[in-house]
Amino acid sequence: MTGPEPPGKPPEPLQGARAAAYRLLARRDRSEIELRQRLALKFPPAAVAAVLADLVRDGYVDDERLARRLSEIWAAQRNFGPMRIRHELKRRGLAPLADAAPDPEAVQAAAVRAARRCLSARADVADPRTVRRLAGYLERRGFSGATIRAIVRLTRQGELWSDP
Repeated sequence: MTGPEPPGKPPEPLQGARAAAYRLLARRDRSEIELRQRLALKFPPAAVAAVLADLVRDGYVDDERLARRLSEIWAAQRNFGPMRIRHELKRRGLAPLADAAPDPEAVQAAAVRAARRCLSARADVADPRTVRRLAGYLERRGFSGATIRAIVRLTRQGELWSDP
């Protein structure tokens, strides 16, 4: 007799893995490697591989799309520079996609936003400690030396607070 399974019987591993994957993806986008690691904790490797193949084929899991989206969010909202974005993508298992060249204008805009966040409008830009603090902050955010020098130059010229 085929019908609904009795409530006490555990689901088939493939169905359970698929349901778990959909629950994980409902919360946020995840990379293929992240899903594989999470599903492998509870399900056999064959079921995990089959579910991931289906999700990739159907477009629910797309590492390239996820890397692009995360890069845009981190640059726009968290003011991360290219080096920090690469590091974060590699940490999430998206290493092959981390080497895409960022848009120079977007990098400059993110650096200006980060500098504005670090300094107040009344900061003493003639003070070397202020400049060192700003440079260190930008370096920790993942900006290159050339970008940091350009921002320091804008700051010293008093143009950091003018709208770009």
